Amino acid sequence: MRSLLFPAAAAALLAAPIVASDAPIVTVKNGSYHDVYQSTYDQDLLLGMPYAQPPVNRLRFQNPVPLNTTWTDSPQLNCSWPPQ
Repeated sequence: MRSLLFPAAAAALLAAPIVASDAPIVTVKNGSYHDVYQSTYDQDLLLGMPYAQPPVNRLRFQNPVPLNTTWTDSPQLNCSWPPQ
């Protein structure tokens, strides 16, 4: 029984959710991002920040094309985005 307790506790700690905090806002030329605080590792993360246009249709198998969109509304909360 004791041998199962440590792996279960370790799994619970590693599976801790990523939560938002009063983290700084990062501003780039396209807009702003909130970073996300990950309490397990005591780190601020910038997740899902796009750096180029999605490689679809004519952009497939080409060099990355700079992101050409901007936003002025409230800063986006970063998260992981699925492939398009």
